Amino acid sequence: MDVRSNLTPRRPLAALLVIATFTVTACGGSVAVNSNKAPDYTKRLDRVLIACPLDHLPNRIAEGFRTQLVAELKKRGTEARFAVLESALAIEKPPSLEQQAKDFNATTALIMRNAGGVVDSYGNRLQAKFDGEVWDLPLNKRIWRAQITFRLSGALTADDRLSKELLRTLVKDGLVEGPMPGETTAAEAPSGEQGPYRPPGT
Repeated sequence: MDVRSNLTPRRPLAALLVIATFTVTACGGSVAVNSNKAPDYTKRLDRVLIACPLDHLPNRIAEGFRTQLVAELKKRGTEARFAVLESALAIEKPPSLEQQAKDFNATTALIMRNAGGVVDSYGNRLQAKFDGEVWDLPLNKRIWRAQITFRLSGALTADDRLSKELLRTLVKDGLVEGPMPGETTAAEAPSGEQGPYRPPGT
């Protein structure tokens, strides 16, 4: 299967999708994720190739997003790798996404496309938007879609809100094992501490 073909828009599976919305606000900025998952898809993400152009984001945010997302997915049993994408000033063309997926033995692909945003009069990025999709590669089937709006906060020296909210949505939609970002399980809690409260029967 040619993963590159999945970079073009497809007809939405509106009749088959379950819709969820999550928003977090902190430190003068926010991330909103509207997601849709095919309800008949029950597998977890195993090995995922992530194709996401980040050239339009500040370096600190782009690098933090890559590092945090890969690390947090790994904690939850999902191996992830960011694909090498061709940049505007690249001398050599990177391998195709299909070849990179094959080399990584990826079973799924998370593809995020730039979908606009807001820039101030000085050229500073104030808001970034992405359209996201997850594809099951062996099935050649799109199983998840999302619209992501990220309002940046220039006062921060590090910003992991984008990775946290994307991960939170993937966990909530059942594509990634829990816990939610920021939660600590009883097994992970230091001696004498407990994990988050769970009501009886949950």
